Amino acid sequence: MAEALKKNLGTKERQEIGFLLMKIVREYKEGIEPPSLDEFHTQLLQILKVEEHEKANYPIEISKQLLLSYLNDDEFPIFDAVAKKILDKA
Repeated sequence: MAEALKKNLGTKERQEIGFLLMKIVREYKEGIEPPSLDEFHTQLLQILKVEEHEKANYPIEISKQLLLSYLNDDEFPIFDAVAKKILDKA
């Protein structure tokens, strides 16, 4: 599901999702706890500019799959740690 979402996103949305993740990582390094899965999902829907009446088409599973795609990321291990923390709050 997350892969299908990624394919349908424009460059700007992909960049915004990356910026969101980097912001969460930066805050985590500063001692701020990552958001809960619900909070992350809300932020993701805001980035995607999903209208209230469309939210049913974007279940929280999308956010879970997106975060799972960062687990065991050898290139950016800090994403792995933050993704785990968010998923653990589910």
